[in-house]
Amino acid sequence: MTENKKSFLSRGRIIRWGIYVALLVIVMTQFQRFGCSSVSSEASLAMSPVLERGKSYLFDKEPEELLMRDAIVLWYTRDPKGVVEAHYSRVRGIPGDKLKRVGETWSFEDAEGEMHYLPRDLGRGDMQTLLDRRLGEGEYFLLNDNRTVDLPDSRTLGFIHRKWIRARILPSLFGGSR
Repeated sequence: MTENKKSFLSRGRIIRWGIYVALLVIVMTQFQRFGCSSVSSEASLAMSPVLERGKSYLFDKEPEELLMRDAIVLWYTRDPKGVVEAHYSRVRGIPGDKLKRVGETWSFEDAEGEMHYLPRDLGRGDMQTLLDRRLGEGEYFLLNDNRTVDLPDSRTLGFIHRKWIRARILPSLFGGSR
């Protein structure tokens, strides 16, 4: 092999590795907002069987400001003594939606007039106080998937402000491993 050919191969290899490193840096900085954590509190019962206690899930620690309907989120409450508790729920109503009731059926009407129906088994809570009210900027209606457990959500607390929502959980992407 000639000297020119050897230096060309070396340069090509250097360029290729430079591209690999640049791509790695881009990927790592983009995914810093994601983390893997296990769900260990009793609050995970609110989202059973989607979330299982003791399993790990992918968390988006910096979710977009406007959350999507049906996203599973980690949110917090603070009791009168200042104790902070973690909760898991599903986003069912987003800013701009209006809570409606026809007979026994509850739904949210979005800005385009499309109806998003809530499950029939809403159980406890006095949602009458929220009826015909439009969710304001930064307000969300959060509902537990497992409504048989006595854990808080919007049925008892009303609309939850975005500042209390800390992360979005991506169970289907990670699959919940041990």
